[in-house]
Amino acid sequence: MLVQAKGVGVDWAKPPSSAGASHTAVSAKKLVDYLGAGFAFADCEAAIADAGLEKGDIQAAWMSNAAAGVLTGQECIRGQVVLRGIGMGELPVVNVENACASASTAFNQACAMVTAGVYDVVLACGVEKMYFEDKAKVLLAQARAHRELSTSLAHGDA
Repeated sequence: MLVQAKGVGVDWAKPPSSAGASHTAVSAKKLVDYLGAGFAFADCEAAIADAGLEKGDIQAAWMSNAAAGVLTGQECIRGQVVLRGIGMGELPVVNVENACASASTAFNQACAMVTAGVYDVVLACGVEKMYFEDKAKVLLAQARAHRELSTSLAHGDA
């Protein structure tokens, strides 16, 4: 079966204003602020529109992100938060985290399910934002990832 990528959405978002923002509690709101602030929602909707589809045409979604869990404390429902935010919360969703290959892994897996005939129309989305008010958290997340990779390479695991 031939699989086609029919729509693309890209938004080069600027860091959100910190005026009045509160990032003291881990919550769905915090994750929405991280994932949806001007780009995750817009990118998904732009890809659907670019493909000439309606939201109701999408049968399943693969949502990828690597850093939101470390930066917001929410590891489990990244894709669900984004999809709910654009009125698509009823879809089956697979959350993908594979470091810098997260988006390509989501795209690969979404294509595989279409090729296998499980779905006809799916959404694959990669969302990452390295702007976060607590810059120490961003640097710590990057340092930990680098340390893990260096350790794996030193032990011949990669």
